[in-house]
Amino acid sequence: MGNKRIASEKLDRDYKLYYSNLQRFCNLKLKNQDQTDDCVQECFYILYKRYLKNEDIKNVAGFLYKIADNLIKEQWRQNQKAEKIIPIYTLSETLAVENVTDYNDLDYDLLAEKLVSELKENEQEIYKLKYIENKSIKEIAEELNLSFDVVAKRLSRLRLKVKELIKLQFEGGD
Repeated sequence: MGNKRIASEKLDRDYKLYYSNLQRFCNLKLKNQDQTDDCVQECFYILYKRYLKNEDIKNVAGFLYKIADNLIKEQWRQNQKAEKIIPIYTLSETLAVENVTDYNDLDYDLLAEKLVSELKENEQEIYKLKYIENKSIKEIAEELNLSFDVVAKRLSRLRLKVKELIKLQFEGGD
């Protein structure tokens, strides 16, 4: 019980000391108040968990900024992914295909399965690692024992191929 009290006291002290600057730091990078609030809250939550484990953190400010930086990078990755996703209702515009009209009948999982099955084995592997397991290019390169540049190039080609497969699918090229 004493450990929780001590952890809470440390957290209160650090919150008062670092909250404003950490908030500004996150807001400058994220430019979104909700994401900033979530990031700052998560930083202090992680700090509190460390205090509960009775860890001695020598440089609290550095620790908080490092955590914030990692969370911000993850948020950027998620934002980039969201920007790459094409809403299904815009597919007919994007692909200039007139015969896509009833989106309610579209089975997304079945379509994804079909598209992935048309990829080569090495493409399927990269697809799975990137889009299902959400691994970074660096992680994929390490796992497949390839260079970062090779994986980046293959992902670029893979995106183009998937776009073509989608286009063929909606043009009736079953």
